[in-house]
Amino acid sequence: MMHHTHHRGAGRLPLLVALLLAAVGCGQDGRDINIEITLGHESDAFQQQPAVTKVVVEARLVDNAVFARAETTPGGSFELGQLDSGVPLHFEVTGYGDDGALLVRGRSLTVDVAQLQGDVLPLFAQRIDRWARPPGSIDHAHVGGVTAALGERFLGHTGGDVVGGDASAGSMAFYDMLAWGPAQGGTHTKAPASVVVAAAGDMALFINSEEAYWIDFAHGDRSVTVDAPDGLGDFASVAGGASIRGDGVSYVVGATRTNTASDKVLLVADDLTLSSATLTAPRLGAAAAWVKGSGLAVAGGS
Repeated sequence: MMHHTHHRGAGRLPLLVALLLAAVGCGQDGRDINIEITLGHESDAFQQQPAVTKVVVEARLVDNAVFARAETTPGGSFELGQLDSGVPLHFEVTGYGDDGALLVRGRSLTVDVAQLQGDVLPLFAQRIDRWARPPGSIDHAHVGGVTAALGERFLGHTGGDVVGGDASAGSMAFYDMLAWGPAQGGTHTKAPASVVVAAAGDMALFINSEEAYWIDFAHGDRSVTVDAPDGLGDFASVAGGASIRGDGVSYVVGATRTNTASDKVLLVADDLTLSSATLTAPRLGAAAAWVKGSGLAVAGGS
């Protein structure tokens, strides 16, 4: 898990719809943790027909083996027993109908209960095969901005045009997918048009029409400007392009933009080195995807 020193903030939890509470007694070096189930903005997920009549919560190891299990009815309580600190676990919730059919499901990120900041671990559950919205919201919206997942925990949103509040386009709004609520953000001088997250998850390459720079979120937002690789010319030829993840490489495809045609592709390797590629012809508004066994596919557009 990424150690996020700047954007993690106080980690304040949103108001949750607590349907179930599971008391988790940690080992001698741990503490008591409550698993709190929330249904987010779809608060009637348990009552929708067919209704949920049985709820199961499991603590699982990294190999997915069940470490502890408890079940009850909606609104009931249960005990998972003693969970030793220092053991990475993720928690799963499932809800079933009278006929045994799976109706509701949710899963937490993998955590060490001894490292949680508060005494409550929220667990978001949703009705399967239906749209669902987790609780709370980000602090402000960036229309036409870019979004990236950092450290497999934080969803960051920046760039574009800001709606609501007095934030600038260079500000970052974060949503914490462990605490299920907004997390403290930060502000950068220039708003990015494209973002590539490093494989480790704690760094991101911000790209605008003038420059590109790495942001190191694990060490307090430190930034390092980088030069355009040979063959690319400048970052303006790919800024605003979609970021496509491949095997060991991420691709920023200028041809996916809708404002300026481009034949340039920026390649960002997992070791953070940059290189470039050129398509057979410039495209505007193209689609791009990674095809296993074939590579980057760019099609359509003008």
